[in-house]
Amino acid sequence: PFSRSCDFTNCNFTETTFLKSELDNCNFKNCKIFQSDLTSANLMESNFTDCQFDIVDMAGAVFTQCELIQPQFHKVRFLESVTLSKSKICNSKKCIEVNTFDNVSKIVDDLKD
Repeated sequence: PFSRSCDFTNCNFTETTFLKSELDNCNFKNCKIFQSDLTSANLMESNFTDCQFDIVDMAGAVFTQCELIQPQFHKVRFLESVTLSKSKICNSKKCIEVNTFDNVSKIVDDLKD
């Protein structure tokens, strides 16, 4: 499935499958993504602000030109296999630019407040 320009605020995605989805120019704010599947999802120019990822499978997910602002990751499977290209992960104090071969798991750990 392909989606262009979508906005989600205070949403709860429980047991949602984004498997091989393509999301372009979407904004997620204060969303909870719980027991969901983002395997091989392709997210482009999308932003996640204050979102929680709990028990989520992210194997092979690709984020291109995205911003993850104060994300919370809990029991995320395959976070180390996520590709972020020309993207940013931010906490309340700083942002780190993330590129294709960077270790996302390590960056998330480094940004913990």
